[in-house]
Amino acid sequence: MDIDWKLLIGVRERRQQSAQEAVARERRATEAREAQARQVEGQWQRQVAAKAQHEQALRAAFGSGACKVAQLQQAGAWHGALDSRIAQEARALSQAQAQVADQRRLLAASLQRLRNTRVGLAKAQRIQQRVKAQCRDLQVLRLEDAVEEAAVQRWAARRAA
Repeated sequence: MDIDWKLLIGVRERRQQSAQEAVARERRATEAREAQARQVEGQWQRQVAAKAQHEQALRAAFGSGACKVAQLQQAGAWHGALDSRIAQEARALSQAQAQVADQRRLLAASLQRLRNTRVGLAKAQRIQQRVKAQCRDLQVLRLEDAVEEAAVQRWAARRAA
């Protein structure tokens, strides 16, 4: 059974190229997910900062005695709205971080496939080189046998003459 090494190596090279393209796509997708997660985290941090600023302003107003009951009620409603926004942003952040983790797993799997294709290609190339070397060695042996056979025939012809 003869193996078409050129064809096999060509297939393995195409697989490797495909795996490299998949890794590039997964890297871009991972970077996009990470950027999205950073953006969501920034929104969450802004909401937390807004709540802290609101609480600080409320404490300052309350401490100076300039705070009235209506203002406290309004501040409480605003505080509740900020808590709701913070919780919503925290859920979005958690979801974005989970998506980043999933995307990183996909990237890791793509990198592993790429490593596997590289190993397969290198193995096929090594075997091809070994087969070529064996063929050259066999040709050399056949040539040596032919030279030896010719020498025997010349010797036999001289002896017969």
